[in-house]
Amino acid sequence: MTGLSWRFRGGNPDGGRDFGNANVWAFDPTLDVFTREVCQNTLDVRHGPGVRVDFGLYTMREADLASFLPAIGWSALEPHLRASADPEQKFGRELRQGLDHLDEQGEMVVLRITERDAKGLLGAETGVNSNFAALCRNNLDSNKGSTSGGTFGLGKAVLWRCSSLSTVLFHSDLVEPLEGDPARQHGRVFGRCELAWHELDHGEFAGPGWFGAIDADDQAVSAWNAGSQATGMLLDRSGAGPGTSILVIGFHDPSREGQESVEEMAVDLADALCKHFWPAIHAGTLTATVGYWAEGADGTRTDVPVDLAAGVGPFVALADRARDDDLDEELDEVGAVTRRLIDLTVPPRLDGEHDRVTHHPELIVRRADAKTDTDLVSRVALVRGLGMVVDYWSLPNLRIGARPFHAVLRCGEASSDGEGCTEAEQFLRIAEPPAHDAWKVTPDMGATYKPGGGARLDEMRDHVRQVLRALVAPRATGDADGPEELKRLLTIKTPAARKGEPHVTKTSGHLEGGSWSLSITVTAMQRAEHVWQFEPVVQTAVEGGGARTTVRVAAIDELRHCEVDADGLVRMNPARRQCKLRLLVDAASLPGRPEDVALDVKVASRKAVYQP
Repeated sequence: MTGLSWRFRGGNPDGGRDFGNANVWAFDPTLDVFTREVCQNTLDVRHGPGVRVDFGLYTMREADLASFLPAIGWSALEPHLRASADPEQKFGRELRQGLDHLDEQGEMVVLRITERDAKGLLGAETGVNSNFAALCRNNLDSNKGSTSGGTFGLGKAVLWRCSSLSTVLFHSDLVEPLEGDPARQHGRVFGRCELAWHELDHGEFAGPGWFGAIDADDQAVSAWNAGSQATGMLLDRSGAGPGTSILVIGFHDPSREGQESVEEMAVDLADALCKHFWPAIHAGTLTATVGYWAEGADGTRTDVPVDLAAGVGPFVALADRARDDDLDEELDEVGAVTRRLIDLTVPPRLDGEHDRVTHHPELIVRRADAKTDTDLVSRVALVRGLGMVVDYWSLPNLRIGARPFHAVLRCGEASSDGEGCTEAEQFLRIAEPPAHDAWKVTPDMGATYKPGGGARLDEMRDHVRQVLRALVAPRATGDADGPEELKRLLTIKTPAARKGEPHVTKTSGHLEGGSWSLSITVTAMQRAEHVWQFEPVVQTAVEGGGARTTVRVAAIDELRHCEVDADGLVRMNPARRQCKLRLLVDAASLPGRPEDVALDVKVASRKAVYQP
């Protein structure tokens, strides 16, 4: 074999042309998604109880580029990049932007992701059942266990999607020799460039290219014991132990215009780690660090803290209390934490591996402070064994006057309930779409389980709602009329009645859960052949003569002699002259503190119309 170089796949014999790998367009191109996919894959290959990962961003200019570009075989790579940068094609336009930035600004941003305490890129050069081939050569090859984070083999595509030059390099130290050969354990260096069909003077090329040692068949394969060469590529792993380092060349956030600074992207990466991986970080299965070099590889690194307390403090607080078994029976005070068990029924598998299984995810809930806890409030973090937050399920209007909360639903192997945890883990993994951001019916679910999987997920969600409604229900204060000072501030005005049409005849209100809860009575003259409909409208006038504005009604509840549709339109019972309902005002839409705002309640005349 000769030294490291690039080899690109020749044009298709049948003349077909591929203008880009469709896998790279399977995700929204954000750093949030990038972080989720990268760390999910890192957790899947941890060796031991925990894995460490570091994100390091470099701004390369002048002298740095002069040494870096030859090390990555730029003279052989660049012609293929420029030939693929066809502005008439979607892929080519994005590649053109990356090359223009290099040409015009004279700089290149690269991201190095360094794993420690991981397995490394195990497996044969080609074929299946190989982690190496699944990542570096094959498409739609997941090669993971039944309870891993990924399912579709698509997540790796974010590496090339976030490379403005569509090029990624790898340096891996394996936890054990490949096929028992001690010469194939350390310094496994390889690269992949994901291009579209392109043409150079010496021929046509299908698109993808690979960087490595050149074998007897003139193909690029893994270079072994190439640690010294990897150093020049910013992929030094000296003393790092088993694991893989990944270099994303021309790193950027494709969802934003232009090239962000390394400092801005480092902050975004740290925030994403907190938001999406706090369960794994809190449990110790993931240790994550972030830093950047603004002045090149020889400059000083600036570390950006992955601060869980600042990013997701309430969730960490409830996890601390749950870990220490320091729990309350109810959520009577701000900061109180309680735990309830939820029911999840896993349907039978079609292959007969198991029949119906009952599992009990644990719901841990913390009462939030309505004044200070504003981020991710009234949301349930959905988590399974991997330790990544699949989704923050928003439940802001569970009931009138509901007290704000933060909660986590630990399912599968993340739950403390051992019964059915493996089966639930497998079921929920299959219930995730390629982005792993929800639990819902997927094509794989229908191909793996007997019918009913979607209904079982709905039942679990309904049980969560039921438990939360009881936990966050407002508590009576013992004073039905409320404090005297609040009575004075709550100035509810009722407009003059229009003869026969629905109009507000009685109002009362009090503060609940940081906003106003209003009870109103509406009266109308009924006629046997007609039904009244109307929309409640709440307007505000700030004390001191401020402008009147319409505020949002967050929920309508406790209906008597009426019903409400999904659009907030109230329909009176035609057999009754009066109906009663409660309105919860959206505190965020008020022009000031709720206790400082006067309210005006009426029914909108444009909705108060006859309907046969």
